[in-house]
Amino acid sequence: VESRVEMMEAERELAAEQMEYNTERVDFRKEEWEEKQLIKWQREAEREQAEEDREERLARIRAQVEVNVPDDPRRIFSGIAAQGEFDAFDANKRKAELFRPVNGYTTSHLMRDPRFKVQLALNEGD
Repeated sequence: VESRVEMMEAERELAAEQMEYNTERVDFRKEEWEEKQLIKWQREAEREQAEEDREERLARIRAQVEVNVPDDPRRIFSGIAAQGEFDAFDANKRKAELFRPVNGYTTSHLMRDPRFKVQLALNEGD
């Protein structure tokens, strides 16, 4: 009976030690989890702050490049200053093209060629 009592006493001591160890482990894991949660929260706060800073910088850039032009439907259909200069340049170019020397055959040269005369006769025959 004494050995049984001693055995039960030993089991109780072992269970108490195990319980104490388990409690320590649970507390340790809980503290570890809380630290991880704190780090996670800090990282999330840093990320949100970085995102806010980024949005502020983008807003400042947008404000710098914002187009401040009143609505004017006539403006859409009117030309731009560069277009007027281009039209003037294009008109001068066309005038110059009208009076430039022609490099090619003259009518007298063409009429001396028998092949050209045959082609002309065939075209007139249609």
